[in-house]
This record gives sequence, C-alpha cells and structure tokens, in this order.
Amino acid sequence: MGRGATRVAIYARVSTGEQSPELQLRELRDYAGRRGFAVHREYVDQASGDVRRRQRAPEFDALMADARRRRFDCVLVWKYDRFARSLGALIAALQEFRDLGVDFISHTQAIDTTTPMGRLFFHVIGSFAEFEPARHLQPQEPALLRFPGAGPCDPHGFSASLSWVS
Repeated sequence: MGRGATRVAIYARVSTGEQSPELQLRELRDYAGRRGFAVHREYVDQASGDVRRRQRAPEFDALMADARRRRFDCVLVWKYDRFARSLGALIAALQEFRDLGVDFISHTQAIDTTTPMGRLFFHVIGSFAEFEPARHLQPQEPALLRFPGAGPCDPHGFSASLSWVS
C-alpha cells in the first residue's frame, strides 16, 4: 500500500456539561489501536441533541473542514446519534465523506466503510439522499384524479362521494 497507517479522526459529543466524553474516547482510542490506525486528532463537542436548544458544534465544523483538507482517511465515532444530530445532517456528512474518499466507522453499530458491507451501507445512504429531493419534485396529481362523472377519488379508485350511505 505504501501510505502507512490509516489516519483516523475521532469524534465524540456529549449533550450536557454533566456528561463526560471519556467513555466514548477511551473506547474509540482502544479500537483505533487494535486496528493499527494513527489518531490524527480528537474532536469533542458539547452540544445538545434537542433541535430547539441546539448549540453550535465547533469541533464538528473543524472535523468537516479537516476532512475537506484531506487531513485524515477515516472518521471514527461511538454511534450515529453522537455524530450527527439529525438524519439530514448524517446523510449530508456521509455523502461528503464518500465524495472526499473518507471512510466512516460507527464503533457500536458495526458500520465500517473500510469493509465491503460498510461500503454497501454508504451506497444505501447515498440512495436515500438522492431519493429525498427527487420525491418532492414529482407531481402530486393522484389527489386530483377524477373518474368521468364520479367526483374526486383517491389513488386506489374509491369514490369520495358518500351518496350511497343513508
């Protein structure tokens, strides 16, 4: 291979000041060591997962900026909800990692894009990301369909008229 050890970025997040990221970090460091990864940097945020109280996550932003600079080969997280605070954010980050050639490992959920099954997962996530905006572009005609002389109907052909009910 000639590149040397895989450079990994560790990301941990806690939601409150009373929580400590040490459990996540210790497990992720051990995992990186067992895999022979060289830890580039640890990125740790304290940010609420509640979208109504969401705070900025400066270390997440730094991680993404460093990924764009190709400073590491792989991102290692404890689990998805510690990495991204919404499905949209997760999909966007995974797409960007895929485009940058950065692998992603969720330690406790056994998702590892350095493996064939993990790469399949990336493709599935990418498909969802591609599907979502396209779904909104489809015409919403089924609700407007009419059978000749029957009034409005649903997509399955049932008439909205209830004149037969007495």
